[in-house]
Amino acid sequence: MNRKVTQIRYVDTGETIGYGEPLFEDRPIRTFRAEMVLKTEDEEFAASQVYESRTVTFRTRFIADIEATDKIECEGRVCNVLGWREIGLRRGLEISARWTT
Repeated sequence: MNRKVTQIRYVDTGETIGYGEPLFEDRPIRTFRAEMVLKTEDEEFAASQVYESRTVTFRTRFIADIEATDKIECEGRVCNVLGWREIGLRRGLEISARWTT
């Protein structure tokens, strides 16, 4: 577990904007140690732009409250969580995520 990772969640701040519309923002939930494994590297074309997309897997100790809408920040890059898989009986967790540059 050689990487420092931050779990980020899009949460309601309790404030409102405009016509009583709730204000949401990304907030760090927790920081933990994980091992990062790069799975794929792709370059794709969309709307006349080239962008790079990487799928990574983070292996860490078990976390009970990770959600599909969460984000993971590692080494200055923010990744969208694609899914997760429990390792053993609550011994660990593999979090699959993707970042796009």
